[in-house]
This record gives sequence, structure tokens and C-alpha cells, in this order.
Amino acid sequence: MATLTGTTIKDTYKSLIKVNDNEELAATLQELTDGLGNGSGISINTSGDLKASGILEFGSLKDTGEDITIVKFVDQADGIGSNNNDTTIPTSAAVKDYVDTNVTAQDLDFTGNTGTGAVDLDSQTLNLIGANGVVTTASGQTITMDTSSLDTRLTTAEADIDTNTANIATEISDRTSADSTLQSNIDAEAATRLANDNTLQGNIDTEASTRSSADTTLQANIDTNTANISSNDTDIAGLDTRLTTAEGNITSNDTDIATNASNISTNTSNISTNTSNIATNVTDIATNTSNISSNDTDITALQNDKYDKTGGTISGSVTISDDLTVNGTTTTVNTETLSVEDPLIEMANQNAANSVDTGFYAKYSLDAGTTTKYAGLFKDASDSDTFKLFRGLEAEPTTTINTGGTGYALADLDVAGLSASSGTISGDLIVDINTLYVDSANNRVGIGIDSPSELLHIHTGDSGGVANNAADEVLVEGSGDTGITISSPSTNSGTLAFGDESVSFRGAVSYNHSDDSMNFRVSSNTRMTIDSSGVVQVRNQTPTIQLYNTDTSLSLNQTLGDIDFYQSDASDQGVGTVAKIRAVNVGSIAGYGELAFHTGSATTIDERVRIDYQGNVGIGVTNVKGKLHTSQGDSGQTSANVYASALVVEDNSSNGISL
Repeated sequence: MATLTGTTIKDTYKSLIKVNDNEELAATLQELTDGLGNGSGISINTSGDLKASGILEFGSLKDTGEDITIVKFVDQADGIGSNNNDTTIPTSAAVKDYVDTNVTAQDLDFTGNTGTGAVDLDSQTLNLIGANGVVTTASGQTITMDTSSLDTRLTTAEADIDTNTANIATEISDRTSADSTLQSNIDAEAATRLANDNTLQGNIDTEASTRSSADTTLQANIDTNTANISSNDTDIAGLDTRLTTAEGNITSNDTDIATNASNISTNTSNISTNTSNIATNVTDIATNTSNISSNDTDITALQNDKYDKTGGTISGSVTISDDLTVNGTTTTVNTETLSVEDPLIEMANQNAANSVDTGFYAKYSLDAGTTTKYAGLFKDASDSDTFKLFRGLEAEPTTTINTGGTGYALADLDVAGLSASSGTISGDLIVDINTLYVDSANNRVGIGIDSPSELLHIHTGDSGGVANNAADEVLVEGSGDTGITISSPSTNSGTLAFGDESVSFRGAVSYNHSDDSMNFRVSSNTRMTIDSSGVVQVRNQTPTIQLYNTDTSLSLNQTLGDIDFYQSDASDQGVGTVAKIRAVNVGSIAGYGELAFHTGSATTIDERVRIDYQGNVGIGVTNVKGKLHTSQGDSGQTSANVYASALVVEDNSSNGISL
């Protein structure tokens, strides 16, 4: 068996089967070639699709799902009727001849609520015509029945009923109001008459009590009263006439109400009739729909008939919507492309006893046809479950591959990608020279380098440096900018984790893509986070940021550490530091420090405020002489009065405090 050590597979075995771009299989079809790039006319992809540019011949075709084997094609001369089985496929001419013969002899019978009819399927058309508000529309294989006109008429009738009901309610309300007004007038007139009668009786009583008055006066009063009584009688007669008129109006209103009630009854009867007509139309539509469904079933049954054919040739394209079984010993397909939808192709399905080799092979020649050779891939029945890639065999294989035959040799395999569940390689492993190099002597792996210096050495160029002894398991080396990218989905995180013998996630640097934050983990807890806006969060019950100065020989006013405020600009390059907070050492004595606050511009920043180690604050001065010391110039005084040092205002000329 050939060794792969230090050898490029594609340059050693010319007869291997590979894809034409020497890359790994992809979703798109790629042609299989030999090691020299000669095309085979067969293309495959990662979905299991296979395309042949030549002729595909077959003795039989089998659908393993239905266990049906197609043995031949049935042509017009054979006749579909003579081949009623599941092992043959009809040609288009055979199908047309059968359909023409049978459709001409058949018609479509149908019945309605009354009467019957029939349609010759070969020469006549079935018409479905709407009526009584139903409109039919035919398009393709669909008949649409539109009842919108009927719905409109029904909606109009319902609206008329609602209008009549509202008018009747209004009329009843008006009549009720008129009756109420009339009753009020009658009640008022009766009260007036009673009052007049009471007044008259009072006058009579008064007259009787004053009998001593003159008879003339009494008679005059009697005459006056008589006149009043006559006038009252006239008023009462007028009221009686008005009452009679009102009663006549009430009778007329009652007649109008009866008429409206009759109209409502008539409308209700009309609605009932319309509802009955709609129900009849719905029944007719349901009957027609049932008839159409029955016709569709009959047509589908005709379309789904299976036809068999023995012998002959099919011209033109054939579409088989069901299974295809081909019986025989050889199937030849003379096509440029053979497309198979199934993701798996079964071979040797009768090889339960593992008595024959299984695989595929191709014929070729390296001397212009003088010597015919065969190459392919097969599972060796005599060698357990071993698959073998072979070349050079000068006798065409039958049920087995003659591994001892003339010219037989194992072929090289040149691949863009290789995947296996297990395997053992003795010695070094080289993939494409420097793409991948496994150094078996030193147990190292190199990517991009054939002399790895660490357990894993990823190399894009020489840096001139070496790995640190404390971090030399993995070395990523480049001659320019070099880095490692951790890529994860936008809803997940990318993490560089640190663990020990007891805790696997003791520390970590993690980027959370869902909120664009960077997290730093120590002692099994996230202690610092930089959020998407650049805000730094220190997470602890007593958060502390420490600037640690390691100088062991500090001098007076030496800087212990700065916090700079850097300003950006439109170019995003920044203009520089415009403010800072500085910690300053006091003398050479350890343990004392002061804070100085600086402001200014990107070119010049100066100290503005200082807090000394005793807590005194100086503004414009570095040598603070009081609790609060402001200075616009040196006055020459080295200190403030011990009894007046709470506030020191200093200048080298006139000065004061404005209130």
C-alpha cells in the first residue's frame, strides 16, 4: 500500500475520482474528474444529487420506498391497455393514444333539481350559469359563484324594515304626546268650570246672607249671575266641541297605526319569502358544488391511471408522478444529465449475505484507447467493511473487483476537506505542504508552518520572537498585525475562559453580543463590565479602582498616577488630553499624597486646584497655606497666621473678596 508521507496525493495518483475544483463538495453540483482533471460527465453535491451528461442506461429502476421495479418503457404500439402493471412506464405517445381512445367513448352525466343532462368529454363543454342574484365566473380549473348581488338585495330589504320600524316608533311617540296634551286641556277646563261653579255658589250664599239689601240690587245681582251662567254654558259647549274633535283625531291616529301594522306584516312576509328563496339558492349551490367535486374526482381518477409498456422507445420528455421500476440486467441512460431527488441511492439491495463487492467504477485509457483501464470506489466483501479506492484494473469488474487483477492498485485521494469518525496515521501528517503539518516526533501541530515550535503553532509569517515559557502551549505568529477572533451569533457571547483543577470557569474575558458589553471575570465572579456606551462598571460591594505605582524611590512632587480626559473630534482620531486628575507624592516619605486637578486645552493644560495630604484646598496654588487658599500671585508670605488660616486670599498686588 502506498505511503502518504511527504507526498501530495493529487500528484501521485492520476486516476482518483475528485471534484473539478479540487475543493470540498458543496451545495452546487461539481463535476467528478480524474487526478489529471479529465472530466467524467458526472456531477455530484453534498445533497446527494447526481448529474450525468451522457446516456443513462438501465436494466431496471427500483423505488425502494414502494419496492417497485420498472423493467421497460411502454410505447404506443405496445398499448397501455395491454400493459396494466406496476413494472412499466408509458411513453407520451402511448398515454395520448390511450386517453384519446377512452375520453372519446365517455361522457359526463349530471342531474339538477329537475331534469338530467350529459356532456361529451371529447367535444362538449359543461356550462354553470347563475340566476336569482348568483353570478358564476370560470377561470382555469376554478368556478367562482358570486352571491354579492343577492346579499345587496337582502341588505336593502333589511334597511327598509329598519326605516319603517323607526317611522312607526316616531308616529306612536307623536300621538302619545298629542293625547297627553289633550287630556291636560280637558283637565284644565274641568277645573275652571268647578271654580266658576264654586264662585256662583258663593255669590248665592252671599246674596242669601244679605237679604236686607234692596230687592233691586238683589235682582240686578241675580240678572248678572244669570248672564254669567249663560256665558259659562257657552264656554262649556265650546269645550265639548273641541273634545269631540280631539276624540276624532285619536280615532284617525288609531286607523293610521293599524295601517302601519299591516304594512309591517306585509314586509315580514316578504322577508320570509326572500329567506326561503335564499335557502333554495344555497341548496342549489351546494348541489352544483357537489357535482363539480364529483366531476373533479372522476377527472383525477382518469389522470392518475397508471399505464404499463413493454418494449419500444419513448420520444420526447416524460414526467412520471409516481414510482418507476425497471427490471432487467442493464439500464442505459443516454442523457447528459441524470437528476435524482432522493438523498440516498441504494445499490446491491439483494446483497444481504455480503457476497458481492458494491460500489461504482469508470472506464478510461492513458494511451489513446490501446489499453482500457478501470478505476472506482467499492466496499470489499472479502475485507470486512473496508472501502477501497482503486485504479489501473485492466479487466472490467463483474460482481467483484479483482484485487489481484492486472494493473490493480489503490488510488490516491486528493480532497479539499476530509472527515472521519476514527483513524490512525503512523508518522507525520502533511496536508498541502504547509496547510497542516503534524510533527509526530515532537507531538506538535503546525498550521501554515512545517516546523512548529509549540504544541499548536499557527503561522502566517515570521515575527522574530518566541513564545513565553509560561504560555507556550499555543503560539499564533504573524509578520504584521496578528490576532485571534472569537465569532459568535448576535444573541450569544464569545468567551476566553480560565480554569483550575477545581473550578473550570474561575476567570474569563467575555463579550456579550446581545447588549454589546465586555465583561471581565475573576474569582468566579464578573467584577468589571464595559457597556456599549463605553461606561466602565466595577462590580463589588465596595467598588475600588486602584492605580498602583511601583517606583520604590519616590521624589518630591513625583507623579503617582494620572486620570486623563481625552477629547475626540469628527475624525475620531482625537485632539488630545484637555483635563486630568493627578496624584502627587509629598516628599520622600511613603504614605502621603496630594491630588491636583488640571484643565486647559489640547495643547496646554495647567494645575487649577490642589487638595494636600491634610485636606486643605488650594486654588491657583500648589503650596496650600490654609484650609481654603486662593491665589492670583505670590505675596511673598511663606505661611498664614496660625489664628487666621481657615481662608487665605493671596495676590502679589491689591486683592479682596467680593460679596
